[in-house]
Amino acid sequence: HMLMVDSKDQVWVGSDTFRIYTKPGKLVAEFPRSPQRPTPARQGGPPSPAIPAGTEMLVTGVEGASFDEPAREVYLIDNYLAGRVLVFDMDTYKFKRGWGAYGKPLGEIAPMPRAKYDPKAPLTTYKDFLGHVTVLVAGNDVYVADRQANRIQVFTKQGKFVREFSVAPETLGDGSAVGLALTKDGRSLFVGDHMNNVVWLINRQTDKISGRIGYLGRNGGGFNALHMVATDSSGNLYTGEVDPNNRVQRFNAR
Repeated sequence: HMLMVDSKDQVWVGSDTFRIYTKPGKLVAEFPRSPQRPTPARQGGPPSPAIPAGTEMLVTGVEGASFDEPAREVYLIDNYLAGRVLVFDMDTYKFKRGWGAYGKPLGEIAPMPRAKYDPKAPLTTYKDFLGHVTVLVAGNDVYVADRQANRIQVFTKQGKFVREFSVAPETLGDGSAVGLALTKDGRSLFVGDHMNNVVWLINRQTDKISGRIGYLGRNGGGFNALHMVATDSSGNLYTGEVDPNNRVQRFNAR
């Protein structure tokens, strides 16, 4: 679900666990992971009671991740309990801290199943993440996109909740806010919208949408099941789609 390259040219791959490789493909390390698996969210029902809610290990896989290289930390999203933010040391791979929606301690996150999203309800109705969560560290801010709640929450690096805002709040189904990336000047966010198949440009000062890229379609520039976004050092935007398009597109910086 996740692939990143750090400043040491190591390749970090997230799936059911989180592994680190050299560029030629030699395994360097694998993050600690719970030997037990909970009931998958899509099957309904509460997670396995054998796994403590406050566990500091990966449980059900990496949904998203982001580096804070100056601090030598990596932030990742574990799918357990519909999404938890976990922070690990990039060199020792030891757990450092973690939290849920609104900065909730790991041990206080409620079990599944989650409430169904209602566009008429205030965001504070959903005290926990609803599912498919991704993360981006940008300066001193940690952005966490909660796709099925059509929202982005902002935290300090220590997990203190700062604020939240909606992204296409009328969206139903699989939700809107999914992939997160930073523009080259750092002033705005690229936010991939899974259901509406556009990339939103959101001003970081106002949390308001200032532009959009794309449309529903299979031709170049269109999207179908837009999933993740990324940028490079030149400011080019990359988008990843899942089935049926199953492709990566690049949009040149302007």
